[in-house]
Amino acid sequence: MKKNKYIIVFFFLLCLITYSQNIFHYSYFVKGEIREGVLLYDKNIDQAVYIDLLSTTKKTQKTEDKKIKEDVVAVITARTTVADRFFYKRENKLKFTQGLLKTMYLVDDETLEINWKLDKIEKEIEGLKCQKATTQFRGREWEVWYTTEIPMYYGPWKFYGLPGLIVLAKENNNEFWFKLERTETKNKVDIPVVNVKDYKRVTLQEFDKDESEIMEGKDGIASRNYNEEIKPYKRNGIELIYEWEE
Repeated sequence: MKKNKYIIVFFFLLCLITYSQNIFHYSYFVKGEIREGVLLYDKNIDQAVYIDLLSTTKKTQKTEDKKIKEDVVAVITARTTVADRFFYKRENKLKFTQGLLKTMYLVDDETLEINWKLDKIEKEIEGLKCQKATTQFRGREWEVWYTTEIPMYYGPWKFYGLPGLIVLAKENNNEFWFKLERTETKNKVDIPVVNVKDYKRVTLQEFDKDESEIMEGKDGIASRNYNEEIKPYKRNGIELIYEWEE
């Protein structure tokens, strides 16, 4: 009987610890660069924010050191003055900040919808029992591993909607990935508030239009300098196509 009491207490404490984790640190790989990100969650208001720490950007390159295997990437630190990006999440609603030239934007991603396909495949990552999920989101295919040991609805970047915390997410061309590095627990998490008084407030479609016009202008100048034909701007970032273009 006493043994059963200990088991009940143990599982109660385990659940308490699991649900109290509210700060999640990620590394984010994007086409030869690695930077840090942090996901903060306030359970009292069921709101999360993912902060893309652009100021931590590091360049990566293959090392020639024979002591390190060829497939290991050596990280070279590079300072950047680009402002960090904030992704504010509540249920399936998301707004994020983004700089474009000298203008700061608050973008409402009103068409955001991620449809997950849950798989029964399991594997252990960094001591966490994980399950596989896949999705095709805005032109890229993603393979994601999540753990129900930490029942977190929100994830890094724009991800949301899984029954557990995302431990690893990678797209099929290996140009982008997110990896959980560590978790923290605090009694209170203050969601940072960005002063957006002077920000330009737009929908994602409006922001995309502004960005395309700027990028086509830059490409046009470069093309004229080399007497080349001016081509329409083509996205090559983490999102390739939007819902209104399908």
